[in-house]
Amino acid sequence: ADQTIGGDLFLMDGTVDLDGRTLNIDGNLIQTGGALRPNAGRLTVGGDYWLGNPGAMGEAIYAPALLNMTRTEDRVSVGGDFVMQSCLSHTGLLTAGTLEIGGNFTQSHLKLCDAGAPGSNFDTMGDFKVVLSAAGDPVARFENPSMAHFQILEITDGDAGSLSLITPVVVTRSLIAPPGLLVAGASHMIPSGAAELVNGWPRDITVGPPGSDWTLQSDTTIGGWLFFTGGRLDLNGFTLTVSGDMIHSGGDLLVNGGHLEVMGNYLIRRPEPNGGFSASEGRLTMWRPEDRVTVGGDFFMQSCRNHGGRLNDGILTVKGDFLQRMATLCGNAEVGTNFDAGGNHQVILAGESEQRVWFDSPPATPAGFNILILENTAWSGVIFETTVTVETLFDHNGNHFTLTQPGYFADFDGDGYPDYRDAYPRDPAQWDAEKPGYGNVNDDAVLDLADALIALRVAAGIGVPADLNPAADVDGNDRIDLAEAIFVLETLSGLRP
Repeated sequence: ADQTIGGDLFLMDGTVDLDGRTLNIDGNLIQTGGALRPNAGRLTVGGDYWLGNPGAMGEAIYAPALLNMTRTEDRVSVGGDFVMQSCLSHTGLLTAGTLEIGGNFTQSHLKLCDAGAPGSNFDTMGDFKVVLSAAGDPVARFENPSMAHFQILEITDGDAGSLSLITPVVVTRSLIAPPGLLVAGASHMIPSGAAELVNGWPRDITVGPPGSDWTLQSDTTIGGWLFFTGGRLDLNGFTLTVSGDMIHSGGDLLVNGGHLEVMGNYLIRRPEPNGGFSASEGRLTMWRPEDRVTVGGDFFMQSCRNHGGRLNDGILTVKGDFLQRMATLCGNAEVGTNFDAGGNHQVILAGESEQRVWFDSPPATPAGFNILILENTAWSGVIFETTVTVETLFDHNGNHFTLTQPGYFADFDGDGYPDYRDAYPRDPAQWDAEKPGYGNVNDDAVLDLADALIALRVAAGIGVPADLNPAADVDGNDRIDLAEAIFVLETLSGLRP
């Protein structure tokens, strides 16, 4: 029959089998040994449930206690804290049922007393679910997050409290959290394996050790920053939206037919404790035509890994600055290979204000664009602050850009005019079908020294020709002056298109 204990229960040895019935404990359950099996029954603990010895945290003691939950109907409800301090492996013992916790969660594997690996005292799997109420502002702590983890974690009462993560917390199958949940130490949350973030995750998050690989199972939104520190992140054909910045300090990102959308900056760099950055060991892989990476802020490549053959297809769209820096080598990477694009890979610069492009690698290295498309319609457009290489196609779409140094540009349509000088780089029949516009002061469809001389005469007040072209204005001041003369001379010298 169902039983109620008005005070505490001390389980030191033997087995308590609920056999489908209910056991209510008004006080605490202290289990220093033995085994507890709900066996399709329900255990309700009003206070704390310890599988170990209260007050012994940090001490190397034995607590040969077992909790066996392997049936879907198994229920354990704890009003206070749940502390797993057993020295026995629970691999294969926490596979089904639900553990509800109203207070803090602590996992600690102090010393082995069987053949299990450290941390295996909370090695959950299958359909085992933990429900953690945020109403009491709980704290979650894992001493062995590389082995112990939540299989399914549901966080409730998000509007009534908050959650604090003080160590890495790994979820391997499903994470269910309310959208407005407040989380201290949110970046300690680590999805792993085939974990699905059912409602997304409202704050920062980490992908990488101790959780290692993560493969998306559905479209997922991260409400804060994403810290990718190692292992493999596989988008698996789905969309991963990051509301903040993405810091990619290690690991392989496989876009794999999916879409990575970073609302802030995407930095393939490693943050340092002093606030600076160093080389990342991360790698971005875009192999499929469907691959999409969209960056709302800056894209900064500072990986020390070779990307040759990794950027072979798909589209990388950047709305902020595009920056590449050479890195100290790791492995057998060659200097400048961290943005070695080829195949059908495209980069689109689509900002709504001025964008900068900066390559640290010298022109002799493989670093450069394969196909570069400008969709930036801002007046100042795109400024190439260093020498740039575009191997296959530079389609500027008639948008404004500035070369501060000579670069290498392909002649995609084979008409004899490099793409940066070609008004229609995709069509060999139309390179000068329209007048050049900027700087074409005398409106004769040819940008030459005559335009510079006329602009200088106008600026000096010597005279204004009747056929002066108002579209030649390069700085938006509605007149022809020294700016247009400088523009023409820089263009003719190869410093500017």
